[in-house]
Amino acid sequence: MKYKRTLRVESNGDIAMPNQKAEFLDGQRGAVQELKILLSTVRGEDPFAPDHGLDLFEAVGGLDAILVREIRRALLRDERVEAVDSVDIERNEPGARVAEVTVGVSLVESVTVQFAAEVG
Repeated sequence: MKYKRTLRVESNGDIAMPNQKAEFLDGQRGAVQELKILLSTVRGEDPFAPDHGLDLFEAVGGLDAILVREIRRALLRDERVEAVDSVDIERNEPGARVAEVTVGVSLVESVTVQFAAEVG
């Protein structure tokens, strides 16, 4: 399976434009960027892909086990993800709405990647 080519975005969500020229990512780097975006998108927010995103209303501010479940569900809906190997959650305080998550994912091309994302 070939991964799609995607525009590189900055951490604030803006399209990266070094030297006033759009920059693209493909392969694992592109897949990881898109998975991070998936976890920061509220499920149902995109009218063209209503299943895209994380069910934040179910997951945020509750038990860590619920957040882990929803992260796994969201990632496994992506056709590039074969398995979610690990999800580690770190919160500044128990029950905090925002959490920093570190995720280990096996992609369909037998590649394992790990990335961090903020959810909430």
